[in-house]
Formats: sequence, structure tokens, C-alpha cells
Amino acid sequence: DNDEDWESSYQLCMDCFSKGAEAAAIAGDYEQMDAWLSVAIRRSIGLDDQFRAHYIHVRSLAQRNEMEKAVDVGLEALELIGVRIPSDNVKLHTLIELFKTRRLMKRICVADLKKIEPNKEKQVVSASRLLNILGTLSLSGKKHLCPLICFKSVQFNIKHGILSGMPIS
Repeated sequence: DNDEDWESSYQLCMDCFSKGAEAAAIAGDYEQMDAWLSVAIRRSIGLDDQFRAHYIHVRSLAQRNEMEKAVDVGLEALELIGVRIPSDNVKLHTLIELFKTRRLMKRICVADLKKIEPNKEKQVVSASRLLNILGTLSLSGKKHLCPLICFKSVQFNIKHGILSGMPIS
């Protein structure tokens, strides 16, 4: 974690710390993973790198069976890129998102959905994947948020196109 290294080879350092955190998570060395992730998050310059670190953190928390914390970290990550899922007044927000989703789905048919070219921008792909993961994780932690997350995911996929490999596809 040397200033000079980060200034001269930012992307290499970010990749090393992110990959190191992923490897530590896979090995079950969460202490090391947390250390590398904290550096990656602190040193990140752009949203893509910050989001990537949070995404790794969410997956590692899920691996540790800390579902509620994983959902919280995931929601923070989504907020970084402008996708807000409120955790207060959940019933009201769920009803609002239900009506938004129904209105969107009334305007579009399955054939039209298939015609929408998926947006391949890094943030869109990452957000779509994270929404998918959070939908599943919220079933084990924060069940009250699951419908809200699912409605947001459907809206997101209608707006940005459905990526292959997503459950909604």
C-alpha cells in the first residue's frame, strides 16, 4: 500500500488488491480479504473500482452466511451508481414500485423485450448482476426488501435490456 506504486501503476495495484481480496474470500481468509478490500475501497478513484470492491465484499459476506450485512453492503453499492432501494417505508415503496413495474410491463410485450439490445456498459452489467444477487440474498436476510429489489431488477432490465444468463432472461 505504497503511495508511489498507486500513483505510477494505479490499475495494476487496484487489480492486485481486488484479485487478492477475491482469492482470500475463496480461501476463507476473511481477515486478509477485509484488509485488501479496505485498501481497494480507500484507494479507488472511480465508481467502477469502488463498485467492484463492494461487489466482492457482498459475495464474501454471502459466503460467510452474513446475508443481512451482504444486502446492506449491496444496497450501498447500488446507491453509488444511482440505483436507490429505500429501506424505510418499505411497504409504501414496494407498492409504488409494483405499480411502476406493472405500468412498464403493460407497455411492452415479450417480443419487444427480446428486441432491446442489452446495454454492455460496465456499470449497467455490474448493477444488473448485483440486483440479481441481492434478490436471492434478501430471501435469507431482509425478506421485507425482496419484492422491492425484484421490482427494481425488472425495471432495470426493461430499461437497459436483459443480459444473457440472468434469471429474468
